[in-house]
Amino acid sequence: MKQRNASKALLFGLTLMAGAVVVLRNIEQHRRIGEPGLVMIAGNVLDEAGRVVNTNTVALPERVLDYTSEPRPITAEELGWLPGDTTYARRVYTALNAHPLHVNVVMMGRDRSSIHKPQICLTGQGWHILNEGETSVALSAKTPPLPVWKMVAEQTHTVNGRPQLVKAIYVYWFVADDRVTARHGRRMWWMAKELLTTGTLQRWAYVSVLGLCHPGEEEKTYERIQQFIAASTPAYHRFGPSTMFDDVQ
Repeated sequence: MKQRNASKALLFGLTLMAGAVVVLRNIEQHRRIGEPGLVMIAGNVLDEAGRVVNTNTVALPERVLDYTSEPRPITAEELGWLPGDTTYARRVYTALNAHPLHVNVVMMGRDRSSIHKPQICLTGQGWHILNEGETSVALSAKTPPLPVWKMVAEQTHTVNGRPQLVKAIYVYWFVADDRVTARHGRRMWWMAKELLTTGTLQRWAYVSVLGLCHPGEEEKTYERIQQFIAASTPAYHRFGPSTMFDDVQ
């Protein structure tokens, strides 16, 4: 009797698995790609050798407050690691008497592997994360606060033959059409729910702002980043009345 029950349970489990495979395969074959939550423009994106790797990008503004900017190339490592339908945008913003701010956008296409946990990239570049957590940045009076994830990290650089401790304030968030969150898990949940209920694969983008500073300047640097985000996001985010801003926990 026990053996018969075990066989029935095994058969039931295999049937469920087979059904799930059929459902997922049907979703993959008929899925639609969602609209981006960022403003897209025509523009050449270059690699480190100056070759064009993409002809569309995100409309990062050239000037923000008293910052001017220059585009930055996409590395060969990124191009080799990320899917071919990934969209990139990258600029470095500079102002007098201030460390530059590095802005990076990675947007997925039909391949969901374009975006992963940002902590992997930061630690992979040799940074040690000291603390991190969810917070928000105030935008306009008509727009809810932007949920962001803030990380403080450090790394030792060699300057003129001497080791020098450098701090980094790294702020990021995820955005799709009518969705904004700072949490990787929430992004994954929303994407799976939308795909299962509507057959639409949300086109998520990962936006980050990095500011380097000397030890003791962390708060001042984060204040600059907040001001920069508040001034720049209206230029390239498609915030609307239906946009759902994830609540900060």
